[in-house]
Amino acid sequence: MNFSIYSTDFGPGAIIYDDRGIRRILMPEENISTIVKKIRKIYDNVEEELSNQVSVLKKKLEEYFRGKKVDFSGTRIYFNGISAFTKSVLNGLNEIPYGELKTYKWLAEKLGNSGKARAVGRALHSNPFPVILPCHRIIKSGGELGGFSSGTKWKVRLLHIEKILK
Repeated sequence: MNFSIYSTDFGPGAIIYDDRGIRRILMPEENISTIVKKIRKIYDNVEEELSNQVSVLKKKLEEYFRGKKVDFSGTRIYFNGISAFTKSVLNGLNEIPYGELKTYKWLAEKLGNSGKARAVGRALHSNPFPVILPCHRIIKSGGELGGFSSGTKWKVRLLHIEKILK
């Protein structure tokens, strides 16, 4: 298992990956030591490396955090240990264009059951691929933001980056 650090104005973030694909995206932290401690807390045996596999993704993440519209489709994600339902929820996020919002109910309906909006929310809370699978673009039907796996502060930041919130 490897990791690569990407840089943003908010601090460094990390891409965790192996030869099967991207395992996790860690949102930016205050400084390099904080992000490395977080990585080591989650993964015992992980080495820093920048391979061709993640160099394109690293550049895309850095551009995204600078406010550029980025297409993350084609990123090879490894869904190890993720239930079939959660995987379908996460894959459904690819249908939400940059700069647009959809609701938990909308995504549940896309999956064939509008009554599963809360289950969709729970699945999104465990999204290990924030930004590249844009769960921050999902809000409650009443217009409230709802939760985000990295906290509401990050959800607001990401929505500002995409100019959804002014």
